Amino acid sequence: MWRVRGLPGFQGYRIAKGRLEHRVVFCYNDNINKKSMPKSKPKIKPKTKPKKKAVKRALKKPAKLPTMGKPVGVVKHYYSNINVAIVQLKAPVKQGDEIRIMGGEDTDFNQKIISMQIGHKEVKKAKAGAAIGLKVKEKAREGYKMYKV
Repeated sequence: MWRVRGLPGFQGYRIAKGRLEHRVVFCYNDNINKKSMPKSKPKIKPKTKPKKKAVKRALKKPAKLPTMGKPVGVVKHYYSNINVAIVQLKAPVKQGDEIRIMGGEDTDFNQKIISMQIGHKEVKKAKAGAAIGLKVKEKAREGYKMYKV
């Protein structure tokens, strides 16, 4: 016969981690009580790995190109089949000047002005405000900036 709540022998409820785990009720027979009672599990501490010391590593820096220089113009269009960029100038340039074209994630290159045209005619100098066709060695999309180095 099991003892019921309110009668002698009732021990109560066992609460584990804020929730009701099971009822603790004892029987008149002590042998049955020992077998029927669930054994409590020993508390095991979680294994923790030893903390590793932070290792400072030198960040790889990309190779630096010469300084940015003076802003000269902005690429307005690019013809990929002939590798020509149309550049709207903000400052005068001439053949032989070293320029730098920057933009996007991958584009950042230097080159000398070898071929420059205005209205399909080869020119040696171009004034500010002119739109020139410039032969470039890499891709230069619209909006990329051109600097004089």
